[in-house]
Amino acid sequence: MLLDEAYIDFSAKESWLKNLEKYPNLIIIQTLSKAYGLAGIRLGACYASREIIAVLNTIKPPYNVNELTQQRAIKDFRRWK
Repeated sequence: MLLDEAYIDFSAKESWLKNLEKYPNLIIIQTLSKAYGLAGIRLGACYASREIIAVLNTIKPPYNVNELTQQRAIKDFRRWK
């Protein structure tokens, strides 16, 4: 099951992240482009069980996050924390 939480930062409801252990087939995706205004770097996050992440990591390398995007995300994320 895939749950897109792109707008979770604007919702009165809590994220489903706390339910990952309860539902081993749950995948939650979030983005930094909405709440943090970082649409230009096109970066998001995927949360899932270790088994699912292991499978996703086998297909990730051709689409990995570039160094500039990583640096910008870290810089901006620290500023908002």
